[in-house]
Amino acid sequence: MTQYYSFSVQCPHCGKSLMNPYKLIKDKPSIEVIISKEGEGKKGKFRFCSNYGCYMTESDIGFKENDKLDFLCPSCNKSFKTGKKCDVCGHDIISFNLNVGGKVEICSKKGCQNHSITFKDLDCALHSLHDKYSYGG
Repeated sequence: MTQYYSFSVQCPHCGKSLMNPYKLIKDKPSIEVIISKEGEGKKGKFRFCSNYGCYMTESDIGFKENDKLDFLCPSCNKSFKTGKKCDVCGHDIISFNLNVGGKVEICSKKGCQNHSITFKDLDCALHSLHDKYSYGG
């Protein structure tokens, strides 16, 4: 059985939580952002699974695999683009701040599973995970 670790994230610009406790994915609050299709002006809600390693998503607008998408904060409307490109597919990398300190970066292309997580203070993050998931007995 796969063990998932659920993380809470916030906007790197305004610091507001991106967690939606009312729209669950895999029994955990989803990460909810605004998605915009470049060139069309269409916007809608997009939700990511908050479990690290889970790639389930939901959206209220349709898009194709190679559509150029922008992911925006629902509070401040700023883009999560980092200026980096994905090493795997070349699409934009987006980033969210972790509530435990650090960040998670993911590829913005539908279907690409390239992602990384960086902790500001690994010792603090490990203690937080230990407390949350009761690791170590």
